[in-house]
Amino acid sequence: MKKYIKFISVFGALSIIPLLFIGSSIIIINDMDSNLSIQLVRDLLEYKFYAWLLLGFGFISVLIICLLSIIANLNRLSLLITFKLGFWITTIVSSIFAISQTILLALTIYYLVAYFAGRIYPKLLILIVLGGIYAFYYLISNLFKKINKEQTIIGYSVDRSEQNKLWDFIIKISNNFNTKVPDNVVLGLGDNYYVLQSDIICLSGHLQGKTLFISLPCLYKFTEEEFESIIVHELSHFKGQDTLYTLHFYSTWRKIENSISDLDSINTNITLLPIRFLLVNFMNLFQLAEAKFSREREKIADLNGAKFTSNRSMAKALVKLSFFSNFWEFVERKTIETIRNEQYITNKNKLFNHLIANTTIENDKIKQLLETKIISHPVDSHPSLFERLFYLEMNLDDLLRELYISKDDISAASLINNIEKFEEDLSYTEQEKLRQYLYLIENLRNEKNNED
Repeated sequence: MKKYIKFISVFGALSIIPLLFIGSSIIIINDMDSNLSIQLVRDLLEYKFYAWLLLGFGFISVLIICLLSIIANLNRLSLLITFKLGFWITTIVSSIFAISQTILLALTIYYLVAYFAGRIYPKLLILIVLGGIYAFYYLISNLFKKINKEQTIIGYSVDRSEQNKLWDFIIKISNNFNTKVPDNVVLGLGDNYYVLQSDIICLSGHLQGKTLFISLPCLYKFTEEEFESIIVHELSHFKGQDTLYTLHFYSTWRKIENSISDLDSINTNITLLPIRFLLVNFMNLFQLAEAKFSREREKIADLNGAKFTSNRSMAKALVKLSFFSNFWEFVERKTIETIRNEQYITNKNKLFNHLIANTTIENDKIKQLLETKIISHPVDSHPSLFERLFYLEMNLDDLLRELYISKDDISAASLINNIEKFEEDLSYTEQEKLRQYLYLIENLRNEKNNED
């Protein structure tokens, strides 16, 4: 309830700015005893009527949006429909407010400045009006703008002829799990696994269809059964249409982010503040429902992985991903430091495994690290690790005893042919792209310093 009260209150408080401005102007001018002041009051009273009308229209729209956000909590289909509908309502209302409030403010300033200063400041009025027109244009154009759903991944797509063991492993799981085999399998560096159903550009070229991303560093830490539970988890997102839903939901989400970004570029126009608040709070209202359904789908995927293998294997895989991600974060920081020193790390994965093999951390410290850890993912919200262990009915202390692969176990990395060659190529490519990015940032910073 608090989020709705805040949404309505903040929007109302900011939307009333033109009304307060006009009302204050009328009070000031009423103290002036002249024929001109009487005419000014009449004109401003007319603007005051339109300001009240605009405010009422805004509140009705906000109440409709709140109602839609409540309906969104019913199920994912309701969320998808109400979110898109709410986006259209919010954008249209925002557009009307942008142009209406700008006109009201410009006219009020025109009358007041003309009366008190005896002259007009056209540059000020033009700046205000252009800000409103700019916002109106970009808000409306975003309704019809086509969002590029293509994503870029640093990784190599591999087919069955070059990675037969891996593909046979995935195909067998897909058949047993009664779901379609992914169209693409991409090998990359990182500390996570995920699936996508959008067009992709990777180091192997352009991909379409369903894509499974596999992290090479993590493979060394998994037994084949633990890796199997992760694959089933990811395939569950395909089977449950999660990736298709995400594709549609986030295209609308990105449109709203673009609208907010456009408004941020017009930071000199105070009349646009209510519009920005409306868009931001609109996203917040629906984000709660989206996060709830995402967590539910993650739970289903975890339970599917556990059912296919065992609760223990699924839980161990989740704990390992959460814990070993801390080492990968260090590798990423070390990579930046190395590039700034004009050097390269030949194989980031070797550094990752070296750190793990030569670092001793007591179980109590590990538990502290994992306490609030959430496994990273490009799009979906995830439950906390401890929530996941709870519904998998597993105890962390027991799992920590098997955190590292024993000498008798064969790691899932054995499923990849020529894995070291992939690691070295990916390490070089990632660092080269990062070097170019850091170089660009440094140049922009120097240009800014020179301008100052």
